[in-house]
Amino acid sequence: MLEAPAVLSAQPPAGESAGKRSQRHKQEIRNLDQWLKKTYLKSRKGKQKAAAQSQAEEWRQELLANHAKQCPEAEGVDAPEAGVTEETGMPTPAGSIPLKDDGERLSKAARRRLRQKERAQKEQAEMDAQIAEMRLNGGEDRVRENKEFDALLSPLSLCVKQIPSDGSCLYRAVADQLQRVGVSVEHRQLRAEAADYILAHADEYTPLLTEGIEEYCDKLRNTNCWGGELEISVLATVRSTPIVVYIAGMREQRYGGEGTEEALLISFHRSYFALGNHYNSVVPMVTKTSPVNAAK
Repeated sequence: MLEAPAVLSAQPPAGESAGKRSQRHKQEIRNLDQWLKKTYLKSRKGKQKAAAQSQAEEWRQELLANHAKQCPEAEGVDAPEAGVTEETGMPTPAGSIPLKDDGERLSKAARRRLRQKERAQKEQAEMDAQIAEMRLNGGEDRVRENKEFDALLSPLSLCVKQIPSDGSCLYRAVADQLQRVGVSVEHRQLRAEAADYILAHADEYTPLLTEGIEEYCDKLRNTNCWGGELEISVLATVRSTPIVVYIAGMREQRYGGEGTEEALLISFHRSYFALGNHYNSVVPMVTKTSPVNAAK
């Protein structure tokens, strides 16, 4: 198992002011990005690079989640206050098992569902805090990248359709493209299809992952973890449809197909937010508005 960067386990200084905390968060983000680019991703190629990029996104997500937890304004969002029931507000012993209306203890299955619900609520709260931070920190890099996309897509009469930044942007972008060719599919279904394919070809993908394949696919299927080149390649194979990825300042990348089929078009943004890569859908331009902001 690959050891995570030390910044993910770093503890905040005692008595840190809000201003100092903000500066430290930004510096930790810069340090992680530099390490990922210059050390972790530098020598990897092909499928190893795709798997490494997926791992890098998970580390970025974890760092932002840690930052969100360190902000006092985020405290109390993840779960109901310990020792207080959610519906009545009456105190209960910490760690006690909730009771049904008739006083019976919940079954194991019910407790498991409750834990899953609480975990999902916590993960969503962390994701919301992360997205808010990324939106807040967007700046000059995003403006420059948007201009590069304008120059890249305008001659092709194409523009970027913005996709929600909830961690499932890749799958939502692919789902949007499939819908445009008459295939109705939810992004969760695409996650499940990718997970099923990777599990079915475990011998091929296990060496590329930095964690157990079952754990990897469980997160892929059931959380909002980011997708990358590995998942794009899998989706192109599963859907028997090539996927073309436009990248500002670079030649587009094609996954799957023989070069003649009509491809699904998406865009990859490094600076759409201050931290964390993002995918959008690429569609025909219908207005004279700037391509990056034309289609909502």
